[in-house]
Amino acid sequence: MGGGTKTLSPMRFSRARLFEAFQRRPRVLLLAVMFVLVVMTVKRWDFCWGAKPKMTLLYDKTVTAMEEVGVNDWWLDYGTLLGAVRDKGLLEHEYDLDIGITYEECSKMTSPEGKAVFAKYGLKLYHNKDYIPEKRTLTYDTIEKRIKMSDPFLGVGCARAYGPNGYYVDFYPYISLTPSELTTRRDSGNFTLFPEFSMDGSPYLLPPSASNSLEDPSTLACTPLGLVKEEQYKGGCFLHNAIRPLKPLTFMGKNVRIPNAPEIVLREAYGRTWGTPITKGIRGPLCYWHM
Repeated sequence: MGGGTKTLSPMRFSRARLFEAFQRRPRVLLLAVMFVLVVMTVKRWDFCWGAKPKMTLLYDKTVTAMEEVGVNDWWLDYGTLLGAVRDKGLLEHEYDLDIGITYEECSKMTSPEGKAVFAKYGLKLYHNKDYIPEKRTLTYDTIEKRIKMSDPFLGVGCARAYGPNGYYVDFYPYISLTPSELTTRRDSGNFTLFPEFSMDGSPYLLPPSASNSLEDPSTLACTPLGLVKEEQYKGGCFLHNAIRPLKPLTFMGKNVRIPNAPEIVLREAYGRTWGTPITKGIRGPLCYWHM
């Protein structure tokens, strides 16, 4: 009431001034839109195509560091193996490398001397008991279906190496087990049962190939992915002779090794359609990619 002047709240005042500025200076609006478009284009390029050269450099440095440490009993695994066998290169969408390794070799690699060698190549190598600050981030848990802070410790890998750009290498340790030993692990609560992958309904996990290829599963090669209850990953155990003896492969300029029967390993890890690329997440429609 009366002749007092009407004032705007700080938020309304800011919006009003901003709108007025755009009305008076359309060129400002145009430049702002152009700036946003440029940033989005750069981000999209890095999101879609910027990962591969960085991953290639990470691969080269990791293999070189492992050779210098004297780690020899290792091989390409999971997504990295899939790219090497099917695509003859790294998968377009990948942000990490996967390497299979024995516990003994992993212990040698994660020694203080081994970590020093990795550091020489600009890589931070963590043992699975180490606190990993790079891993402590806000993330979406696909199992719990909620956003939360991620665990700063490794779940199943024996080690992880980070490059300076945030991409990393996961090292999965393997052990040899007989079916009876798997049964013991299951009975002690240290083993996840996947009855749909059992050849005869027996109470232990058997890889699908046990019923239709190679030899009887007298020995299995297992990673914690097949033994840790929380993971429940179907590609955690393979026939021992699907993994060994390892085969040599020259991949991206490096002499590396892959499992003895990579097609069987990939089928058990990714299903019978592993050879057919599929769209993966938002990167598919955004980047015209397939897995």
